Amino acid sequence: MIKKYWVYILFGIAVILFVISGLMEKNKKSTIPQITYKAYYTDSLQWGYDIYVNNQLRFHQNIIPGASGKKGFVSEEQAATIARLVINKMKNHQAHFPTVTNAELDSCGITR
Repeated sequence: MIKKYWVYILFGIAVILFVISGLMEKNKKSTIPQITYKAYYTDSLQWGYDIYVNNQLRFHQNIIPGASGKKGFVSEEQAATIARLVINKMKNHQAHFPTVTNAELDSCGITR
C-alpha cells in the first residue's frame, strides 16, 4: 500500500514539473520579436519598404537610405534586399535604429 502511495506522489510531481517547464518554454518563445517586411510601390513610381515588429510598423522607408534627394528603389527586389539587410541587423542587435552604409548599398547593386 505504501509503495502505491509513493508512485502516485512521484507521478504527480513529474506532471507538475512537465507543466512548469512547458510554461517556461512558452514564455521564452514569446519574448523573441517577430520581424517582417513588406515592399510596396510608391506614388512616385518607385519602391519602398516597411518593417514590422510584432505586426506593428517600426520603419517606413520610401527612399534609398543615404541617397541624395528623394530617390526610391528601382525594383521590388532592391527594396526587399535592403529590408532583409536591416532585419538581419535588428536580429543581430547591431543597432536599435539600424543604418545602411553606402558600401552595403553598392554591394547590393543599388545606385544612389
